[in-house]
Amino acid sequence: MSVQKWFDVTIKGVDYKQHTDTKALRRYDSNKKYLLHGPKATDPIFRIMINNKPIPNYNSLFNTDYDGFIKILENIYVNDLGFTQDQFLKNYKKNPPILESLYPQWYKTRDCGWLYNTKEYSLETLNCSLYVTCQLEKSGIPSKFSSLIGALNSLELLGYDQKENPKILDLCSGMGISSLMIAKRFPNATVYYNELNPSSKKVFKELLKISGIKNIVVLKSEEVDEDLDCVVGFEAVEHIPTSKFNVGSPYPWLDKFLNQIKEGGHFIYKTMWNSEFNDKHDTLGHFEEYEFDNVSYKKDPNKKNAPFHKAFEKSLFRRGYQRVDGAQSLGNGKVKFSFRSGPYVYQK
Repeated sequence: MSVQKWFDVTIKGVDYKQHTDTKALRRYDSNKKYLLHGPKATDPIFRIMINNKPIPNYNSLFNTDYDGFIKILENIYVNDLGFTQDQFLKNYKKNPPILESLYPQWYKTRDCGWLYNTKEYSLETLNCSLYVTCQLEKSGIPSKFSSLIGALNSLELLGYDQKENPKILDLCSGMGISSLMIAKRFPNATVYYNELNPSSKKVFKELLKISGIKNIVVLKSEEVDEDLDCVVGFEAVEHIPTSKFNVGSPYPWLDKFLNQIKEGGHFIYKTMWNSEFNDKHDTLGHFEEYEFDNVSYKKDPNKKNAPFHKAFEKSLFRRGYQRVDGAQSLGNGKVKFSFRSGPYVYQK
């Protein structure tokens, strides 16, 4: 359990959070709605303390608690997908052992057509959704440092509460917790669910029925016949293959979605580019090399991080997108924001 290090203090009439060891300060805005990155009133927003609307949780989505939600998933995986109860209970937590049977063929072939159609891959998308993108806690809400919370807060700061029926596409959304959370948080939006894995799609359709949410469209194919206000991609762009062995590339696959975003619309993404090079665990659906606009990039073994994010970001800049989050970025025209765990936010 982590030890609390940040406490509220008031200095010369100004409210801050102060670190007990370093004495570093993070300033509140005048209404205590936002906590800023540093002590200056001009520092970017670090965290939204009071949201316009509540963040969805197990109870608001499924009328249950954490244990009840796991039971819902167990029923779907057993009754609809054909797993045994024992298989589900052994594999719904982090690093499911059932995936070990897939690694040899994946590393030998790097065949996405095979991988993304396996039933077992639905447990990979469950793992990714619950423990990477959402980081759902037993309290029922995503971790305050999860990519999903960052995306929901980014959409709030970008004014999506005030938009009339914004259209949001959730790419490669697996079991769809991110789609459900976005749709619940922004009932004024139409959210498009996009996923290739047939078993994950079955899981999502059952969760959608239980949630009762009506503002989600389940796509029959990848494409959307609408202009979009926002495309969200969690753990998506790194999973797209090329015709070359062990080489991935988000393009031209991603272009068909980026081109549908309206002028002034947004692309929001976060992904684990370095997962392929993590010695602590095996990885499915990632590649050792990526191409961006016909230029190949590999990880330097002497460097900690792969160059893929920077190369990907430059490719977005070439397509007319600008970064709007981060300490040095544009913000939404009124406030700047830079959330601890992202995601990255771009405007067309």
